[in-house]
Amino acid sequence: FEDFSRGELLEILKMKCKKDGLIVKWAALKFARDILAQQKLMPKFSNGRAVENLLGRAKLRLSRRWTSTLSAEDFEPENYKEMMKDPLLPLRKMHKTEAILEKLERLLVIMKKAKENGSANLIK
Repeated sequence: FEDFSRGELLEILKMKCKKDGLIVKWAALKFARDILAQQKLMPKFSNGRAVENLLGRAKLRLSRRWTSTLSAEDFEPENYKEMMKDPLLPLRKMHKTEAILEKLERLLVIMKKAKENGSANLIK
């Protein structure tokens, strides 16, 4: 069957949170939706199970704070901070992506130089 859309995944997440009596801030929902959208691009995306996994990790973090309100930080993947430093990290973990990584790394260098030289308005 087809994967759920971003909106459908978000609705599943909201429904599960409501069922569990959890309060979810809008920023947390938006962040979770974005994480799920990124995961959707990966091979073997688990669809509804991805929501379960994401919510399970978030609830574990939430339990350490003694509250019932989920925040965006609760949904952060384990390696999120590293991914923000290195946007190519997911590709680096995949098999046979060396050629793609090489091209993307060259583009990142070009973009960085363009930004340093005042050409940042060309890159959005």
